[in-house]
Amino acid sequence: PNVCLCTQSLSVRDFALVSNSSVTLQPGLTAISGSSGAGKSALIEALAVLLGSPPPGDCVRPPAAAAVIEGSWWLAAADAGAVRG
Repeated sequence: PNVCLCTQSLSVRDFALVSNSSVTLQPGLTAISGSSGAGKSALIEALAVLLGSPPPGDCVRPPAAAAVIEGSWWLAAADAGAVRG
C-alpha cells in the first residue's frame, strides 16, 4: 500500500532564535505564515535538521549548551499520484 509520512508535531528549544516553541500540525496544512521575525524559518530549519540535514554551525541559542528538537509523525494512506509526485 502507498503511505505518506505526515508531520504531527514539532517542538523546538534553544534552536536559532527560538527559546521554546511547540506546534501541532493538522492534515492539509499548506502554508506557514506570521510576522517578520516570528521564527518561521527557524521552525522549518529545525524540521530539516530533525529529518537529517546537517545543523547550521550557530544553531544553539545562547546561553544554552544544546538545542533540543523533537517531532512526531503518523502514517497516512496516500493515493498513487501523491506518491509518484
